[in-house]
Amino acid sequence: MTAEELRRLYIDLMRKCVIGLVYDDPALEWTGDGVRPFDPQARETGRDWPAHAQSMIGHKRMLQLQRAAEFVIEKNIPGDFIETGVWRGGACIFLRAILKAYGVADRTVWVADSFAGLPPPDPDHYPADRGDKHHESRALAVQLKT
Repeated sequence: MTAEELRRLYIDLMRKCVIGLVYDDPALEWTGDGVRPFDPQARETGRDWPAHAQSMIGHKRMLQLQRAAEFVIEKNIPGDFIETGVWRGGACIFLRAILKAYGVADRTVWVADSFAGLPPPDPDHYPADRGDKHHESRALAVQLKT
């Protein structure tokens, strides 16, 4: 097996792990009070919140993140990476895995989040958010473990 084939296998495994495809991770109810059975179509498009996996962005978006990071690496475009709205940190973990797989040690992956969940909507400035209830979800707040 070539180094490129091994890199591909590692990156594919990491992508599937951080979104819960390896072990069919069930989905949280939006209130965070229960779980629903694993739905591969919902996980593909990021339309559920995994009960245990580190990312909710889904397989398609995670694959796009991989392609973007690889493009930046292959074209030698300078700079660090940042994820804003981290939740459990899955995209950051995945970016670090991609950098490691490519032997890149001179970039930082920055993370930014309140870890308190979403703020209430501001329909005066963002009318499309009127009536949105996601700020009530406990599942979107993540405790920092000490």
